[in-house]
Amino acid sequence: MTWVIGGIAPFGYGVGISDIRISWGKNDFKDCLQKVYPVGNFIIAGFSGSVDLAFLIIEDLKHFLISDNPNEAWIPEWVAIKWRRRARRIFKTAPAEQQKLGSSVLMIGIHPNQNEGESPWPKGTACSFKAPNFEAMFTKRGEFISIGSGSTVKDYVSMLT
Repeated sequence: MTWVIGGIAPFGYGVGISDIRISWGKNDFKDCLQKVYPVGNFIIAGFSGSVDLAFLIIEDLKHFLISDNPNEAWIPEWVAIKWRRRARRIFKTAPAEQQKLGSSVLMIGIHPNQNEGESPWPKGTACSFKAPNFEAMFTKRGEFISIGSGSTVKDYVSMLT
């Protein structure tokens, strides 16, 4: 089972956590895999589904966010809207056995120059993308979202609200 959780915490922080388990077949598994990675300045992303496909997608997001300026930061909403087409293309060109395993991405970012209302804290954005279309599903402030098979377990999800 995979469960990646993310959201915007108070005071301008984003949070992304996951399990580390990979599985194949019904009874074969190993706890060994990091599923949340920094992908750009002030942006992290986590994944569930096909591991091979996930690494291609996360690497593409990193490449999309490369900048010659180490102080440059991205507007998370812009990244979500512009990048999703690339994820969709990667998924559609992947082998059928990887597509069958599915693919979801959770992205969390902090806005470089916008605050949460009148507060001094930066605005955060959390969204998820799911194959095959990778449409961005944004959360509201204070909400947490999750992807993976754990996100369908009612008892687990109820703990997030």
